[in-house]
This record gives sequence, structure tokens and C-alpha cells, in this order.
Amino acid sequence: MDRPIRTQLAEDGFAVVRGRPAAPEFAYGVAPRQALAGPVEPWMEPDGVNEPPQDGRSVMSAKNILLICGTLNQTKAMMAIGNELADHNCYYTPFYCDGHLRRASERGQLDFTVLAGALRERTVKFMYQAQLPIDDRGEARDYDLVVTCTDLILQNNIEGKRIVLVQEGLTEREGLLYWLVRYLGVPRVFANTAAFGLSDGYEVFCVASAGARELFRAKGVQQRKMIITGIPNFDNVSGYLNNAFPYRDFVLICTSNARETFKYHNRMRFLRDAVKIAAGRPVIFKLHPAEAQERAAREIRSMASDAVILADGNTEHMIANCTALVAQYSTVAFTAALLGKEVHSYIDPAFLRQTLPLQNDGTSAKNIANVCRACFNSNPVDLAKVRARVEHRIDTPPPRAALHVMPQASEQSLLYSAVQGIYHALRPRRSHPSIDNVDQQQSAVTEPSSPPRPVSPVHP
Repeated sequence: MDRPIRTQLAEDGFAVVRGRPAAPEFAYGVAPRQALAGPVEPWMEPDGVNEPPQDGRSVMSAKNILLICGTLNQTKAMMAIGNELADHNCYYTPFYCDGHLRRASERGQLDFTVLAGALRERTVKFMYQAQLPIDDRGEARDYDLVVTCTDLILQNNIEGKRIVLVQEGLTEREGLLYWLVRYLGVPRVFANTAAFGLSDGYEVFCVASAGARELFRAKGVQQRKMIITGIPNFDNVSGYLNNAFPYRDFVLICTSNARETFKYHNRMRFLRDAVKIAAGRPVIFKLHPAEAQERAAREIRSMASDAVILADGNTEHMIANCTALVAQYSTVAFTAALLGKEVHSYIDPAFLRQTLPLQNDGTSAKNIANVCRACFNSNPVDLAKVRARVEHRIDTPPPRAALHVMPQASEQSLLYSAVQGIYHALRPRRSHPSIDNVDQQQSAVTEPSSPPRPVSPVHP
């Protein structure tokens, strides 16, 4: 009599993770992450591996998958996708680069990006706390598939690999640098997310919604490569309403790292406009993790001395509890608009409504995992087949949020960008922290969340 499948797996050196087999090194640390993934179907078609197939098909062996992380938001998305691929050997890496960019990041000149500085340290800290299996720079093994959060940089060691690109969130507006990238071959990274998807170096591009697909198609992305899967973190925003954030019924003002990324930004005017929008309502300021926070706090205090200023915390929970959001060009507008909040930002309301992510009860990670499995079923992937499988879900129309454009939304300055770039290139350099040496200290401007102090009204 044949041995039960689980007995065979155990004797062959595999661990069973949520009913699926996985190599022991991958099984390490999976349990703390189970809460991030929803209920798992017992068998995954068309390549289920938990039971012997009943129709004569062969069992698929576990594949090596590298998930390239970035910001904390991107890392959480990669983690959710990995949880849905527990039948394969998934490894994670912080975002990395090669050549001149790598040397610049090691000299501290890219501290405003996910390649170095606060954003990278925040991500690495989270990866260790989540006990993710880390393969820094993806150098420890050969990979059958790469899942990445951006194609602005495609690293040397993933060239020639099969790549699934996942949309992270909102793309920036198309300025001069975007057109230089598209028509003169300037490196995509200089146009930031405005150039997202333009590499064509991926096999499949997983996008947030039909509106997002149309946006990327208009930029020149091949429509046949795009599949509407939804995107993790933005596909079930109603889930953020159940939270323990201690404040409610306030205006949330989210700052940005625009100045740190060479973009023109009149911070004091933004603060004045934001306070005017608040119109005497209680206000909370949430700082961007990659901006100069001490400077930002001083600027806010000069205008609103009693305001609550938060340098850390779950921004989605803050948005869920606020009555209005004031931001610049940020994905926080997605969450607020989907929750029906009053939104004031630099984003055109029609554009924001067009690109809002699909709401599919948090199944985007599962959809993307099915795209990954389809890559293993055929080479090239049968896009029509996988599209028919994951795109049939009905999208619930989002609430009709009150969306407004802020006064300085269209202001730009090439001179300001050039000056900021020179400043960052010449400023004192710091040593680059290794992945094993991450600062655990909190920012000095972080307010305690409990017990909460009253949120004071701020008047213009």
C-alpha cells in the first residue's frame, strides 16, 4: 500500500506549511506570517501539489522564487504574495542595484530612496521582525522566477530571468524627465514612478484595475502583458476600519519627501493651505519616513504649535479614522478615496478615480500567485488562460469621495530640482548600514499613541 502523501513528504525532508509541502529552510518563520494570508484552498489548480493528481498529470516540484522588496508597503505586498506561494521556495531581498547607483548608495548619496537610508532601514527591520527568509541581492541560489515591485531598475543578476512585475500604487505625473526617458533613453530611475512599466523586461505585469491598465497602455506598455489582478494593501480597504488607532474625526495631513527627491515643494505654503482646509477642525500631521523629520517638525510647530505630529504608525488606520485627508502626490489618496473620505491632494480627481485599485476582498495576492504558477505551467506563460482565470471577479464601485486639487499642485521648478540634486551629491557622506546592522531607535518626533492626548483644533 502506498504511503500517505504527508508521510512521504516528511520522510523526504519536507515540512508541511498550512497543508502544503515546503523545504524546511522555507518553513522557518512562516507561522508568524499566516495571519497575513486569507483562507487557502486545499488544492491549487491547475498545478496543485498537496495530493497526487487524479487525472494522470505529474506533480510539480517546488520552484525557487525571488521576491524583490522595496518600501514597507511594497514589502508587505511581496510578503502577501509569498504567503500564497508556500508550495514553492520563496526568498526575499531588500531592493538593490548595481554599478554607479550601488556605489552612490554606499556613500549615502541615495538616502532618500529605498536603496539606502531610512526607507531601507525600515524595510530591513520589518523583514527581520517578520522572520522572512532573506537572500540579500538574490545571490545565494538560482531562481526560476522573480517577482519585483518595480522595473525602474532591473538588476544585473535577474537579466534573462522570468519576471512578474507588480504595480505598487500611484504613478507620478509625466514631467520632462519622463519624456526624456521615453524618447531619449535616459535611465528610467530618473523619472521615478512616472516611468513604471516602461522597461518591457518582464513577462507579466500585474495591475491594480482596468483604469490602471489603460493608464499604462497609454504610456506604451504592451496591453497583452498586463493582467488585472488587483494589488495587495489596496484591495480591501474596508478592513482598515477595524483598528486601534486612538484618535478619530480629525484632518490628517500627510507630508512628503518631495524635497529629498529633488522635486519642487513649497512646504510652508503647503502647510498654510492644509491648515486653511482644516478650517478649525482637529489636525494630525503624519511625516514621511524618508524626509528630514526634525526639520519637518520645526516647520509644523512654527505654524501649529499644539498639533499632534506622528513620525511612525499605521497610516492606513489613521486614514480610516480621519474625516479628511490632505496630501500631495501619494498613494494614501487611494485609501482615502476608496473609503469615501474628503481628499485634498495634488492629483487630478478624474485621474485618481480612473486609477483606483480593484476591491476584491483582499484576493490580489492570491491572483498574483496564480499568475506565478501559470508561469511554471508553460513558457511563455499562457496569458489568455490566466487572464480568464483571475480577471472574472466583479469590482465593487468605490464610495463617491469628495476629491479636490490643492492650489500649488501644478507648480514645478527645474532650477530647484537641479540645486537639490547638487546639494545631495555634495553633502557629508555617511557609512552605509549593512543588512545585519539596522538602527532600532525611533524618531525623536514620534508622538506616543497611548494614552492619547487631545487633538487640538488648528486655525488658519
